[in-house]
Amino acid sequence: CLPCMVCNIAVRLGDGACMPYVVPASTIAMRTRLRTLGGIQGSICNDCLVMSFCEPCAICQMSRELNNMGIK
Repeated sequence: CLPCMVCNIAVRLGDGACMPYVVPASTIAMRTRLRTLGGIQGSICNDCLVMSFCEPCAICQMSRELNNMGIK
């Protein structure tokens, strides 16, 4: 389920499991952090747009990227 996946990604990035639901715009920050860790090009503006309009797809993409990086 999507809410569980978001919490799992937060934990894998070193944050608390509830962080995505208590900190405003935290999924944007998580996406930006993941890009930084993986050396993925992009911008915060792009992260904001993607998370605003395609959040379920972006969450799945973030999970795959973490898997590819070996972060479990």
